[in-house]
Amino acid sequence: MDLVSVSISGLNNEYLTLISSLIDNLIIFSLIVLFIIFYFEKNENKRKKLFIAVILAFLIGTMVKEIYQIERPCIALDSKIKCSLGYSFPSIHSIVMFTLALGFLDDKKYILIIVLGVFVAFTRIYLGIHTFFDVAGALVLSTIVYGIVDYYWRKRK
Repeated sequence: MDLVSVSISGLNNEYLTLISSLIDNLIIFSLIVLFIIFYFEKNENKRKKLFIAVILAFLIGTMVKEIYQIERPCIALDSKIKCSLGYSFPSIHSIVMFTLALGFLDDKKYILIIVLGVFVAFTRIYLGIHTFFDVAGALVLSTIVYGIVDYYWRKRK
């Protein structure tokens, strides 16, 4: 595992572990994503675009996991939570958050959402269930996914 991932996962703070564990929960994470889409975006058309982009990011991220089948770092090392089933690359939490943040690039709320996205990516490494490579790959994939959705969304008009 890379030095950045080892350094971050080596940190230990009970409050950060609690918050990270809550974000790890699929229901709570999904509610956070839906809250951002439906609370921060008032334009119905843009909400649909964001929702489609997030769903596509989830699906593509899941497909890439199955293609590469990279084991999670918690298989070999201790993690702060139970090692999740499935593969490591890319981080689905990260690809979803980064895709969502890209949808707000033209909005004042972008800074808040990208900071939240970076925090979510950090928590994935902190918990010991992803590496820096997993979240960096998610950032690259999210850019591609959002670019595709944006291209077809504009073309459709």
